[in-house]
Amino acid sequence: MSQVEETLTEAQKKEARAMLKDKFGSVTRTGGKGTVRRKKKVVKTGKQEDKKIVAAVKKYSPQALDGLAEANLFMEDNKVIHFVKPSGTNTM
Repeated sequence: MSQVEETLTEAQKKEARAMLKDKFGSVTRTGGKGTVRRKKKVVKTGKQEDKKIVAAVKKYSPQALDGLAEANLFMEDNKVIHFVKPSGTNTM
């Protein structure tokens, strides 16, 4: 079985779009009259994830690092990342 492909010219496409616009109007609608309204999608923030991380870190009873003014992180490609007044914890 061979597939028959129909190609439309730009003029035919414009004509078909105009017919659809006349048929359905300029307002696009996702549903018909009386469709159920959907609830708004709830966007979760990172707060829940932060709480889980804090709970996991608490298991190791960390102590705050006081007196750190700056920190440098030296990468393998000879780049340096500089942190001013970093906050962190340590466990021993």
